[in-house]
Amino acid sequence: MSGNKRNVGFAKAKQSLPADNETDADTDAVDLSNSIVLDADLASTIKTAFTNIKNNREQVCKIGRQIRVEHMVDGKYPESFKQWFKDEKLDKVFGSEGYFSRHASIGDVFHYLDNVKDGSKYKRVLPPSVGALYETSKICDYDKQLFLACFTYRPERTSTLDQLEDCKQEGDPVISESATEASIRSWFTTWKQPRVKPKDETSDKMTIKLLTIYASTDLYLFDAETGLKTGDLDLEKVDQLKSDIEAALENRDTMFKLEGEFDSVKAKYNAEREKLTNNGKKSTTKKSTKKSAKK
Repeated sequence: MSGNKRNVGFAKAKQSLPADNETDADTDAVDLSNSIVLDADLASTIKTAFTNIKNNREQVCKIGRQIRVEHMVDGKYPESFKQWFKDEKLDKVFGSEGYFSRHASIGDVFHYLDNVKDGSKYKRVLPPSVGALYETSKICDYDKQLFLACFTYRPERTSTLDQLEDCKQEGDPVISESATEASIRSWFTTWKQPRVKPKDETSDKMTIKLLTIYASTDLYLFDAETGLKTGDLDLEKVDQLKSDIEAALENRDTMFKLEGEFDSVKAKYNAEREKLTNNGKKSTTKKSTKKSAKK
């Protein structure tokens, strides 16, 4: 290409980015030649640096989006863009044009959140990695209402006919600071193509009741004064029995089905223990108070 490069409208975008040798004045350099001291100052430095990374990434993504909006034609970048990308050695920055396009797609997320109520609240909990952010852009492009719901809970459906408002509003949010590229992609794939569990025909046949096991009420015996366990039966023995039965039925799930009340039994056991333990502490406190009064 000749020395007079064509101006294809990218100069403004380039000028808004920091130069390679610039550093953020708000970030104190850490002397890595000495041992790192795990203190509040170091944590503050890391947080500031990471915030700068997030802010700079948002700026790059927004610029990428603007470039795509103004210069992409019929879903493709023109030769003028490709030449500019090559001449300015942006492949050294992004690695490839495809990776640049990922940033441009993420720019759609930032652009959308800049224009919705409480958008800054959503932006604060976006995942940090480019891969995860790119996956969120796919949801945003697919359904804006679904996208915002993913910040609050984990929508699940059993049919593509199910509406978002009919889904259970529970579970950890799909989009969060701890979300990964894989976790978001996996959820989105399932949302678009719900996995319906096949009917377990063998369970319909298991109607013959073979045996019932009863446990001693000693399981719920605790010392009323101290809250300590008494009696011959403890929860550990119940767990062991359950494990033994499960082991005996292993690889026989087409012939036998185990149903129990283990969860409710454990819940009652813990409730009884906590109640009497608290009573024991109160009793001990009262006794020590009386002794102190006598002195």
